[in-house]
Amino acid sequence: FESFKATEVHELEKLPTNLNRLQIEGCPGLESLPESLLQDCPNLQELLVVGCHSLKGFTFLEGYPSSTLKTLYIRDCMKLELGESFIFQELEDLFIGSSCSTLCSFPLALFPKLKSLSIRQCETFICFTVTLDSGDVGLALESLEITDCPNLERFPKEGLLTLKLTSMLLSNCRNLKELPADLSTFTSLMSIHINDCPKLEDIPDQGFPKSLMTLCISRCQKLRPKVEWFMSRLGNLRDLEIDGGNDVDTESFPDKDLLPRSLYSLRIRDFKNLQTLNYQGTQGLRALGILEISGCDKLASLPDEGLPSSLSLLRINGCPVLKDKICKRDMEWFKIKDIQLVEIDGEQLLRGRYL
Repeated sequence: FESFKATEVHELEKLPTNLNRLQIEGCPGLESLPESLLQDCPNLQELLVVGCHSLKGFTFLEGYPSSTLKTLYIRDCMKLELGESFIFQELEDLFIGSSCSTLCSFPLALFPKLKSLSIRQCETFICFTVTLDSGDVGLALESLEITDCPNLERFPKEGLLTLKLTSMLLSNCRNLKELPADLSTFTSLMSIHINDCPKLEDIPDQGFPKSLMTLCISRCQKLRPKVEWFMSRLGNLRDLEIDGGNDVDTESFPDKDLLPRSLYSLRIRDFKNLQTLNYQGTQGLRALGILEISGCDKLASLPDEGLPSSLSLLRINGCPVLKDKICKRDMEWFKIKDIQLVEIDGEQLLRGRYL
């Protein structure tokens, strides 16, 4: 057996010795895993525990600091505590979802080789903890995802101390006020997605790391893109999504020198008072191939000087004023008629004609 799924407690009493993957699901009476688990299954690499509502801890790890366990998936185990009496020495992937009701802080020092961390629906989770004398703590982390954690407010003032992080997703963290202070030093970071974080007001002073290729910010009502973000110096940024979060102040977008010339895809959404695209902000986007504009009710005009000649796809949704002008073939239609493909509310125009 390389993989085994247990749905009854008694099935854990005698497990195949050559297990690589063990899934324990729907055992509400299970309070602890067998103390001899790693001794009986010395090659165990993946452990998935789902719906074990009475499970309290992983005491079986004590005495096995160098176990082969690489992946730990925990879901719907509210009484579970990670504990700090042992270190997950070799663990690389950790998922915690709807579990660990006492998890207020996440001790990075317990996971020295962790590459992927996902925390979802943990209402008590408030912060990460970093121990400065713990050596290379956090340096292995490559992927970070935090979703539906309403009490997370900030990251450690020391930062996350990670140099290998490539992707970061922060979603529906409704009390998050700050991003990692050392964000600009994440020299491997390529992708950032931030959505539904209404109290997040700004990014750290040094801006985003220059390695960034994808940036998506949506439904963050207080987070407004500005020149001080230094996005214009992000020479690797290819994909950018900016959601106004029902912004009522911005009438013209983007500002001059706001966006980098490397952009290939730009999505602008839900700027409720946006009236025009600013030519000074778009004229330098010579690599732009895709432009999507949606939910901008008052948008009435595109730049008089035209859009970048590199544009091959223009997608417009929920912009009734602009749509009406284009359909009447006034000046706005002439600005887009030579674009290879235009979509307006799901209907396609090819070289200025509806298909």
